[in-house]
Amino acid sequence: MSKGTLGSRKCDSRRIAPGAAGITFTSDRMNQPYGYGNPQQFPAPDQSGNLRGLGIAHYVLGGLTALMSLFFLLYAFIGGAILASPNAGRGGNDAAMVSGIFIVIGIVGALFCVAWGGLKVYAGYCFNARKNYTFCFVMACLDCLNMPIGTVLGVLSILVLMKPETKALFQRT
Repeated sequence: MSKGTLGSRKCDSRRIAPGAAGITFTSDRMNQPYGYGNPQQFPAPDQSGNLRGLGIAHYVLGGLTALMSLFFLLYAFIGGAILASPNAGRGGNDAAMVSGIFIVIGIVGALFCVAWGGLKVYAGYCFNARKNYTFCFVMACLDCLNMPIGTVLGVLSILVLMKPETKALFQRT
């Protein structure tokens, strides 16, 4: 039986399995499955990069939502064009009513899109500043209604916000 050292570890030729071509080493660390051990040796993942990315994504989605107001303004413009057309008087009250509906829907839709986009931009600011945890969580839930991009952003935001490390970041500021 031969005993020797390889580097700083001792090797014992008696531990070689029959037919094995290598030398086995004894180590406490090698006998543990990967990922087990003292939880203090694994630092908690830093969530500040995730929050920064979510903030930027909320800025972008808020801008796109506010940009949708142009579609509703076009809708209001069409209603105004119907009302201003020379044939509007021949239709009687029907043309005025249809154009009024177009104008009202267009203006209300544009105001809603601008307000909703502003809330998303503010949520992006809150993600970056790490404040208003409840507002960020509510906006993440409401983002899920905005398919398909908002759903992805909302689910990812909820997943990040539910982590204890993220809650701790929001409580520090």
